Amino acid sequence: MKSDPAKPDLAHRLAERVKELTLLHRSARILQGGEPVGPRLMAELVAMVPAAWQFPEKCEALIRWGNLEAHTPGWAETKWMLSARFRGGPEKGVVKVAYRTAPFGAPDPFLKEERDLIRSYADMLASCFSRAHAEAKLRESNDRLRFFHDLDAAAEGIDDPEQVLRFVVCRLGSHLGVSRCSFAHVDSEGLRYVVPIEYADGCSSAVGASYLSEFSLERLRSATGPVVVRDVLVEFPPEARAMPASRGTRSLIACSLVRQGTIRALLAVQHKTPRDWTDNEIALVEETASRMWAMIERRSAEARLRRSETMLRIAGRVAHLGGFSIDLPDLRLAWSDEACAIHEVPHGTTPTLDEALEFCGPHHRERARAAFDACIKHGAAFDMEVEITTAKGRCAWVRTIGEAERDDEGRIMRVQGALQEITDRRALEEQLRQAQKLEAIGLLASGVAHDFNNILSVILSYAGFVIGELEPAHRLRPDVQEIERAGMRATALTRQLLAFSRQQPLEPRIVQLNDVVAGVGSILERLTGDSVTLRTELDAHLPRVLVDPGQMEQVVMNLVVNARDAMPSGGVVTLGTGTVRVRDVDAMARRGIPPGDYVMLRVSDTGHGMDAETCSRVFEPFFTTKDDGHGTGLGLATVYGIVTQSHGYVRVDSEVGKGATFRIYLPRTEWKADAAQPRREAQRASSPGSSPSVAVHAPHILNVDDDEALLRLTSRLLTRLGYRVTSEADPVKALAELRTGHYDALVTDATMSGLNGLELARLAREARPDLAVVIMSGCFRPEDVETARRLGITSLISKTEAIDELGRVLSRELGLSDGSVSAAPSPAR
Repeated sequence: MKSDPAKPDLAHRLAERVKELTLLHRSARILQGGEPVGPRLMAELVAMVPAAWQFPEKCEALIRWGNLEAHTPGWAETKWMLSARFRGGPEKGVVKVAYRTAPFGAPDPFLKEERDLIRSYADMLASCFSRAHAEAKLRESNDRLRFFHDLDAAAEGIDDPEQVLRFVVCRLGSHLGVSRCSFAHVDSEGLRYVVPIEYADGCSSAVGASYLSEFSLERLRSATGPVVVRDVLVEFPPEARAMPASRGTRSLIACSLVRQGTIRALLAVQHKTPRDWTDNEIALVEETASRMWAMIERRSAEARLRRSETMLRIAGRVAHLGGFSIDLPDLRLAWSDEACAIHEVPHGTTPTLDEALEFCGPHHRERARAAFDACIKHGAAFDMEVEITTAKGRCAWVRTIGEAERDDEGRIMRVQGALQEITDRRALEEQLRQAQKLEAIGLLASGVAHDFNNILSVILSYAGFVIGELEPAHRLRPDVQEIERAGMRATALTRQLLAFSRQQPLEPRIVQLNDVVAGVGSILERLTGDSVTLRTELDAHLPRVLVDPGQMEQVVMNLVVNARDAMPSGGVVTLGTGTVRVRDVDAMARRGIPPGDYVMLRVSDTGHGMDAETCSRVFEPFFTTKDDGHGTGLGLATVYGIVTQSHGYVRVDSEVGKGATFRIYLPRTEWKADAAQPRREAQRASSPGSSPSVAVHAPHILNVDDDEALLRLTSRLLTRLGYRVTSEADPVKALAELRTGHYDALVTDATMSGLNGLELARLAREARPDLAVVIMSGCFRPEDVETARRLGITSLISKTEAIDELGRVLSRELGLSDGSVSAAPSPAR
């Protein structure tokens, strides 16, 4: 039986087909195994290719895709070669098969099926590589998203921008497995950078300052993207390699932060060996830089916002300023923390508008409601001051302002506003009004006292003349004496008015306030009587004060008498002394007492107390709560005037049924008192011709007063004392008379129209330095006393005391031995 010659050929072809299918099947299994396309997988693929050709022992193969290439050990291109190109994803590829020598000398050793195989194989690689590329990109994307998700989640709880920097730099460096990752600030000129924070693994630290040019990073100023260096020794010029080498850097990626055309900062990753940075790594660094700067800017903005909110809260607490918002249409208020504090409700309280208006006092509630309604309905802004009662029952004043907020269509959406507690300001305004009222009353009282003293001086003087002319047993003498006593009581009244108006001359000394209290102790016991217990609480280490001790004794007595009268059924009066330091933030500073160190005198009682209205008027002259005929209403007014004139402050605290406490604050002094504190006596020396001899001529006196009645009175007094007197009602004419005539002394009223007595005395002393000068007045203001002191004039007489004092003072000024120059009798008293 003959064999079929076609069978061997068929078997051969079948065997070839098996080899081809085996190549495709095994390659597909490798490509689908999940291993990333890389050099090892490419080498495994190319090693299987020769076995699929009919002469495998002479066959060599090559596969190239993108920058990946693998070939069999003996690969070389020959004239016996097949190739097929393909595209796998974005990369181009090629498969090549070649025989080293022609098999059996055949001109074309490749079968038609082998030509089809290489095409099919290229198509399979294109499909698999495309899929592998897509999967790799997906993995890279997922990895990047996971990295940033974890980064954002971990950084969420970090508020400090510097800590955010440190965290991101360390995370990026460890994720990429680099030698160093660092953040740097760049100077305003874009030349130097400073690295405050870095991640380093197996390399030296780069923290500190460097120049951009040292790493060839000046390209960042013009680059639109990151600077990528895969090998410093290849890409840098020889002169630029030393610095990177000293830092252990062979490859790097640097990204810059540019704001308004200027590099502000940079983020860099560096590695100690050459590194072929992938697009994914470059994109990761670039996006990390962008996210990190966004984090830093947000954290910095949040930190600034927190600082601003903190400062705003502090300012709000200091200024008692809060905010509110009313959302429409539910009319519920959102109060700031300080607004809640002003109303003394818990933080976060959100009352309705009706609930909020309930805090307003009844007499202000409807006005406030109308203002809010007008703003809510018509957008009318408001600014008003209202009294409220807080949740804890405290009365307070607030100023509230508000305005409507509209949407794009002009509809009112909410009302925004602010409120400020102004209780202290209102109290200070009330104190100012009270001080201004007392000042006005004081000016009036001073004028009344001055004019009244002029009248009293006439009454008392002429009463004295009459008494001097009457025999002791004369029937009219008691009546005239009664007139004199009434005049003296009126004089005491004007003296109190002058004390209130601070027009009374003081003789301040350095004293211990405890000594003043002790000096009137026995008097106080007689004043208070048996039904009142007098207690003292004196500070043994009390600093000294500068006051008139006599006037301060009057203050103590007036306060104790006032306390006694407040306790008709008896009680306890406590006198205390101590030291007080007033600071800007103290409640006393808010009551009008300037900051400083004070000595305090306290007088408190257990009497019936006073309401707020009475306390506000208690220092007004002639104001009294006593029954008619009991008290003049000048006791506390006198206290106010003396203390104020002594540069001190007096305050009262009282409630009905709880007694009253008066506190006097006097500035402490560190001056050393003169142990003797002598009174300066004027020493006048008589010179020939300056004053006539008493035995031969009576001294000539020029008497000046624009009040005719007082002028006549003074002239009569001087004449009775034996002086020659020239009277002049016009001070200007009197000055001319002094310059042309010869006078030994000038007696003048202090207050006159045209030219006052002090100015007249000054001009007279310029012409006659040796001229004796006596100034008389119904009342002397402190500034008058000071002016006289500067002029060297020490003889100041109240007109109500003229009949007793004028002769003695004038005699002293003229250097005479007694009060008269003749045998004229003194008025009998």
